[in-house]
This record gives sequence, structure tokens and C-alpha cells, in this order.
Amino acid sequence: MAPKGKGVGYYRRLPYQRRLRMEQGEGGGEYFVAFIEDLPGVEADGADPITARTNLLNAFEDYIAAMLEWGEEIPEPVLWPGEDFVAPRKSARRRRGARKRSAQETWDNVALQAGGDPAKTETPEFEFA
Repeated sequence: MAPKGKGVGYYRRLPYQRRLRMEQGEGGGEYFVAFIEDLPGVEADGADPITARTNLLNAFEDYIAAMLEWGEEIPEPVLWPGEDFVAPRKSARRRRGARKRSAQETWDNVALQAGGDPAKTETPEFEFA
């Protein structure tokens, strides 16, 4: 059985690192492969980046649903060794008039909350969200 409170929606909100790479096919054509580093075997391909990403999201949800059904442990992403990630509440919404933060501002806030110095913390690479 799935751990209490941890369904597909919980895992969907976790910050898994998604990557995209272009590969050459046997006939010389190009295609794109999208994968999630923390979940071995969860990858998908497509003729363009958008198709690869869409296929990856479907593969991710199928993987999570199967692992929950089988009662298997699902690896959660690691931001820093020894740190646990707390997923945002599903109902969390930005208040009216609040400006959207840039990825750098968000990363700096995470570094501050973890007791680090944003100036000394490298910003991770973001392929796509």
C-alpha cells in the first residue's frame, strides 16, 4: 500500500530534476530523450522537445502509480544530502498582486532557509519545469 498521504499528486509536486538531450537516430535523424535523474528507467523520447516532455510526464505518472500499487519505495529528489523536501500544499496559491519570483530568487530563499549563503551556493541547472 501507498504511504498515507503520498499519492501520485504528492510525487508530482516534488522537484525532480528533468533533463533533455538530443540524440542521433540510425538514419541520421534527430530525436529528443527526456529523463528524470532520481528515477532510474523513467525516460521518454519524442520528435521534438515538447513531445519528449509530454511523454516523460506520462511515463512519470505511470511509474509512480505502478510503484504505489506494488507497495514499492519511490525515491524522492535530494536537494542537499541529509535534507528532506517538504512538498508545497496542493491548495497553495499566490496571493493577488504578488509578483512571481525568478528561479534565482527562489533558489536564494531555499539556500537561506537551509542556513547557507546564497552568494556561495551554486544555482542548479534547470532544463525545464
